[in-house]
Amino acid sequence: MIPFELTQIPHWITWQPGTKAPTNSRGQRASALDEKNWQDFIAVNIGWNPTCCDMKMKHDPTFMEHHLMNNMFHIICSKCRTGRHIPRKNLNIGFVLTNDYVVIDADHQPYIDLVTDRFTDTTYTEVSPNGGLHVWLRGSHANKRGSFEVYGSKRYMTVTGNGNDLPIRDLTIVDVAWITAQTRPNPTIGITQNKPSLKSK
Repeated sequence: MIPFELTQIPHWITWQPGTKAPTNSRGQRASALDEKNWQDFIAVNIGWNPTCCDMKMKHDPTFMEHHLMNNMFHIICSKCRTGRHIPRKNLNIGFVLTNDYVVIDADHQPYIDLVTDRFTDTTYTEVSPNGGLHVWLRGSHANKRGSFEVYGSKRYMTVTGNGNDLPIRDLTIVDVAWITAQTRPNPTIGITQNKPSLKSK
């Protein structure tokens, strides 16, 4: 399930299947770095912002995983508590990183298992569209490549919601040291046993 804290930040965009090129609210190719192309979580999913009682309706996270799996979106009026189920218009959504979150992107073995062993029991991790893993951490880190890719800014990350139910935890000094070791030209792989990658629910 997509962490609630991410749904409260208007850093969302859509992207084209195949190319993963970012798109704006009109479905046109656009820069993910231009804030004018960012949307809130409701608009990026259903294409507009419904109102009730002269105010914008809010996303209702209750049963969010169930709703997203069925390509539906539930919103509610914070004043009269009227709720609405609206079909999702956009299934391909992403979140723009601006030095507030760090995402570890592992696409290949044995690095998927390496990342699984270290992070999937402690922070939000989801299966990416290509079958790899995206590990989410709260903090900042320079973009780097090595055994896997690490991104913290000037990039959007696809978000599927196909992950565990953990909240996003803070990036620690130990994490930074580990990332540094794994993104050197000749990383040391600390795998002691093979474990399956994060499975979809």
